[in-house]
Amino acid sequence: MKNSLIKGLVLLGILVLFLGACACGSSPNGEDVGQVLDLTGAPDEENTKAPVEGDVAEGDKQVELKQEIDAEKVSQEKAQAPPAALPKEADTKGEDKNLALAQPEKPVLAEQVTLRVTKNFGREIIFHETVPIKKDWTVMDLLQAHLEVETKWDGGFVNGINGLESEKGGIRKERQDWFFYVNGVCADGGAAAYRLQSNDQVWWDYHLWNNMGSAISALVGSYPEPFIHSYRGKGGPVTVMSSPQDQHLAEKTVKALKAQGAAKVAIGSLDVAAMENRKGPVLVLGVWEDLKEITWLAKFNEAYRKTGMGVYFTDGGVELFTSHGELGETVKESAGIIAATGAGLGDANPLWLLVGTDAQGLNEAVKILTESPKKISGMYQAAVVSGKVLRLPLEPK
Repeated sequence: MKNSLIKGLVLLGILVLFLGACACGSSPNGEDVGQVLDLTGAPDEENTKAPVEGDVAEGDKQVELKQEIDAEKVSQEKAQAPPAALPKEADTKGEDKNLALAQPEKPVLAEQVTLRVTKNFGREIIFHETVPIKKDWTVMDLLQAHLEVETKWDGGFVNGINGLESEKGGIRKERQDWFFYVNGVCADGGAAAYRLQSNDQVWWDYHLWNNMGSAISALVGSYPEPFIHSYRGKGGPVTVMSSPQDQHLAEKTVKALKAQGAAKVAIGSLDVAAMENRKGPVLVLGVWEDLKEITWLAKFNEAYRKTGMGVYFTDGGVELFTSHGELGETVKESAGIIAATGAGLGDANPLWLLVGTDAQGLNEAVKILTESPKKISGMYQAAVVSGKVLRLPLEPK
């Protein structure tokens, strides 16, 4: 009995131990604890060993693989995207060019002319500007583009500019009219008939006149014209004439003309035939005491009223006249004259005179023309007296 009781207690103990072992192998939810631990990456008996280089847990491998895949995708996206490099200097310039193209550009016209409109032989300036012209423009087109113009004779001639009209004259009024010059030469036709060329100098002046003989056929105030472009582009090569003793002044004048843009300029002797039958503009320089020995020049001097020169050389000096044809001043000291004339209107090869009452006067005239030509700009003719430039013709007293 006693032995049977002992055997029963031993079996009961074994049963309790068995049931306790089964309870320790399961989770409260009935899940396999070993399986749960394995999924969360808990180390098993084999993973308790010290890790070898490159040996990672299975979960870590998956995470690391996912990270590598994500990194590769980012790298591919960057490679496919356009580069966002900083703009180089050339790119910046390109942007500036595009910006400039987007802005409205000012029209650049290759052809332009100078338009001067004055009164009383250049004394009163009405308009004076360098302006652009269009193809095939005439002097009339130019004038109408910038001023108020009244025409006559079927629109080919100008009767008035800015309200200043031609005056036929009479008992109480003097005869006054508009005259225009191109490159220093008085035009021989209407404004609508003269076709402009680039860099022409057009000058309109309203002044007193009595007959066609008093019309001044050429002037000096458009210098360096007519030595560059000439009237209607018909001018020939330029010749500067002088006596042997004044050749150094001729050379100085030639140098100045070339510096202004004259293409063909030569030095010549005092040739009467070349003065009278000019093949190009001729510039004569010298002292009157020497020049008066040339008959043609002596006769030219006597015809000062007809030529409109406003200057008359005498043995004692030079007489300067007013626009009314009256004697305005007699200069007995040194004086230099810068004047121009033509064989009628529209003479593309005018005659220019640089004449001194003595050597000093001649030197002063040459110096003004070659070194300070702006001092004669806008003048019909000029006299240099004691270093001062006088506008000719003189104003009536």
